[in-house]
Amino acid sequence: MFPSRAIAFCCFVALPMFVARHVQGETDRSIDEQVVTLGNNAADAILKTFISSLQGAIQQGGVLHAVSFCNTEIPAITKTVKKSLPEGLQIKRTTLKVRNPLNTPDELESQALRYFTQEFKRTGTYPLSHIQTIEGGYRFYKPLLIAKPCLSCHGPKTEMSPELQTLINEKYPTDQATDYQEGELRGLLRIEIPRSSLDNKS
Repeated sequence: MFPSRAIAFCCFVALPMFVARHVQGETDRSIDEQVVTLGNNAADAILKTFISSLQGAIQQGGVLHAVSFCNTEIPAITKTVKKSLPEGLQIKRTTLKVRNPLNTPDELESQALRYFTQEFKRTGTYPLSHIQTIEGGYRFYKPLLIAKPCLSCHGPKTEMSPELQTLINEKYPTDQATDYQEGELRGLLRIEIPRSSLDNKS
């Protein structure tokens, strides 16, 4: 079995913070910097909490228990983390290969996912972040990549145990989140930031 820390981290791997990013839409430098700071701080808080919580679930009952834990507890954990963040920030994980239907992308999220995918095809690397200007604020995205331990739940179905396949089918009847390879884009962490959260709201 993979070490619990590795399994806990694998589905929430994000690329390094405070680095070059892509902006979709017009922002001035001070607004851009604030969005990046707020987005990175929120991403760091939620990823740390997810990792810690998932570690505990794996230690308690292994990978099978972790699947059930993600199904029932992650939404509540997200709400708890939001309370510690600046008012108005909205958090979502989204992907083109959905496991939980609540993570289905809207049109802007689909655009962001396509952008990351296209940039990888063009350059061989994923962008480190992406910002969209929207009505009333901004959307900040960070990529979540597949690490080797993720493959126990997101790799080829033929390599999963029958018990794990049965549990995933039970919890997620419309699951699409399998057959990944290490290093692929699992999805995005999206932080929606209202303009009212910024110092310069113009």
